[in-house]
Amino acid sequence: MKFGCCLNMVATRPDGTGIEFLGKIAELGYDYVELPLAEMTALLDEEFEEIKKTVERSGIRCETCNNFSRTRYA
Repeated sequence: MKFGCCLNMVATRPDGTGIEFLGKIAELGYDYVELPLAEMTALLDEEFEEIKKTVERSGIRCETCNNFSRTRYA
C-alpha cells in the first residue's frame, strides 16, 4: 500500500498548489503527492517549471493529479 497527500488540501500560497508543503510531506515518509491539475494549468510556464524542479529535487513523486475543474461555487 502507498500513502499519498493531496497538496491542494493544505495549500496556503495564492497559487493553490500546496507545493510549499512538498518537503514536509517527503520528510514525513509519504510515498507520493497529488497536485491539483486545475491550479497548475493556471500557472505561468515559469511557475510550472519551478514546481517540476521542486518535485524532482524532493525525492517524492507526483503519481497522480486531482481537481480537474476550476468551478467555483457561490
